[in-house]
Amino acid sequence: MKIYAVIPTGNRESEYSDVIDWCDKNNVTPITIATTEEAFEYSYGETIRSNEMNISKWWNMGLKRAYSNGADVVLVLNDDVVLGERWLSPVLAELEGKSGASGARHRTMIQGYAFALNAKDKIYADEEMVWYFSDDAVQQRCIAKNGFGVVRGLDVPNKYARSSEAFMGEQIAKDRVLYTKKYNRGG
Repeated sequence: MKIYAVIPTGNRESEYSDVIDWCDKNNVTPITIATTEEAFEYSYGETIRSNEMNISKWWNMGLKRAYSNGADVVLVLNDDVVLGERWLSPVLAELEGKSGASGARHRTMIQGYAFALNAKDKIYADEEMVWYFSDDAVQQRCIAKNGFGVVRGLDVPNKYARSSEAFMGEQIAKDRVLYTKKYNRGG
């Protein structure tokens, strides 16, 4: 099975290095989206540059590359996620026959900092969601295709969760309104 990981990074070399080490241990091929020059300097393996602040576009750049490389599964990982030895197996089992899978955020919601997509379904992020709700839109697209599985009890630490809220508040509010309008869901 060919498993790729899309990993956007900007300034967290140490945390990114831990994610890369996890990928190496689990035979996962990383595709790095370097969002700064600093990140380009420390990035590992196949790297795509982008300085546009749009996480959905970053994910799509990596997804497109992974799909064209013949991936079977694509993981989308934050550069500050802490994946344990037992994360991949239950996510892959839950992904079987579905478009996407992750651990649980609020019981049934996608863990947007660590999720898996079934490459045969060619799911992409909604680029209108610039910063927040990108993961929720991916989950809705998966549900519409072949479903989305959630593994309850699979806790995955995300070191700097919500750290962007202070400087991205206006964009987050716009994303919330757009997500609610497009997907008829509360945010």
